Amino acid sequence: MRRLSFFAIALFSMLFFSSCAGIQYMSIETREPAQVTLPTEVKSVLVVNNVVQQPDEIGHNIKRLGKSQIDRVKASSDSVAIFYTEALSQFLGEEKYFDAVKYYQKPLRTDNDFWQEVPISPETMSEL
Repeated sequence: MRRLSFFAIALFSMLFFSSCAGIQYMSIETREPAQVTLPTEVKSVLVVNNVVQQPDEIGHNIKRLGKSQIDRVKASSDSVAIFYTEALSQFLGEEKYFDAVKYYQKPLRTDNDFWQEVPISPETMSEL
């Protein structure tokens, strides 16, 4: 009887401690179809900044906990477009889909009408 209980405790201990395994993480990369498909003949891409900087005092609101009113705050977004265009050009370069991915560092638009979307003209595209 004593031998059986010792064997049962030993078996239980081995099962208990052998099931303690560390957590292992596995990453899964999913890909979605692009919204814009380019022809296979396109071998190089130029990423440009075609947005106007949003003024600091427009579009930034904060609602404090426990209060119903919304306060306007100033928040600088001067570098957001630069970061996103650089990140896009870096991502496109790492994907190895295009032979060359170039980044145009100067903003194209110099006007102050940030509400309006202005597409790039074909003449400007040819110059770039």
